[in-house]
Amino acid sequence: RRFFGGSIVLSTTCQPKPGRPYASFAAWAEQGFSALEKRGTPELMARFLQGGAAGLKRISPALASSPALLEIRPPLFADARRLARDMAGLVRLLAEIDTVLLILEDAHWADRLSCQLLEALCQELASTRTILCMTSHNPLKGENSDYHLSLPRLSQLPGFNDLSLQPLSGNEIAQMAASMMGQETLDAALAPKIAAAARGNPLVAQEMMKGLAEQGILYRQGGRWHVDAKSVEKVKPSEELEDWLIGKAQHLDKHHRTAIEASALIRHRITFDAIQHLLQIDPTTLYYVLSDLVRERLLAETKIEGKQVYSLPGEMLEQNVYAQIPEATRVAWHQRVAEHLEALPQETRDAVLDDIAYHYARGK
Repeated sequence: RRFFGGSIVLSTTCQPKPGRPYASFAAWAEQGFSALEKRGTPELMARFLQGGAAGLKRISPALASSPALLEIRPPLFADARRLARDMAGLVRLLAEIDTVLLILEDAHWADRLSCQLLEALCQELASTRTILCMTSHNPLKGENSDYHLSLPRLSQLPGFNDLSLQPLSGNEIAQMAASMMGQETLDAALAPKIAAAARGNPLVAQEMMKGLAEQGILYRQGGRWHVDAKSVEKVKPSEELEDWLIGKAQHLDKHHRTAIEASALIRHRITFDAIQHLLQIDPTTLYYVLSDLVRERLLAETKIEGKQVYSLPGEMLEQNVYAQIPEATRVAWHQRVAEHLEALPQETRDAVLDDIAYHYARGK
């Protein structure tokens, strides 16, 4: 909003398992209708009610409670093309007021129907005063989600641009941290420690700087930020990073929380199959959950003998997450992991006998 000033910004986030078709676009419909009510003219509202209002009530049941839409009946059946046309109708009206910025975050979670609506919407809005910004993680090798399959078609549309963000360099991290203090350069002793902890991730650098301020290592005096030089010498990037990760792990949703708890409990040879067997979670959902945890640096991944293996990036994080698992759950999970390992083929099982004994000892 800072960059686009008075533009009309509609923002939504895709969810891995939406409760209904096109659920991710409900926020666009609701925000767009609200903007039309606040900034539009009676003539624009009348055009909307005569046109695409019915389709948007299909996308967003919440709009049904609006007094202005009570008499509008949503269609019983509507395909992606019809709904895209109705959504585009609303965006066109908003574009007569100001530039419209549509933001779709975590687009890699968009399902097939949402991708169809998205493609149709882009075609409908090709000549309007609209910017569509989508964020997604880079597809992993062999990944074939609905969104990534739709990218080749989206890339053929006029005005399409694909930006791939790379990790920041150490100097860039230091410059960003310095800007948070209102300075051009960062303290020479602090800069390499911030860069080492962040490893190219600006969010980690930001959280570390906040943590240092809370500890008094960064302090404000005379209207400027200063660095306590003696305290900086004691800062250990690995510990600062783990403290940040522990705090982050405590605010995960249910799926992500149980996945990282399962990983902490399994400890060694943390594979997709082991986590899936333990949690009995839908494989597609688990795939995206693990991808998120890797992207957020709460899990590390590597390949051992051609198989993807996960690990927690730090003993403190592993111990903290493990301690949060209720005792009854821990006992049942250890038993289940032991049974899973014992059922492995002979040549694989022989290599994990110590792990089997460990989990049985802590199971029922």
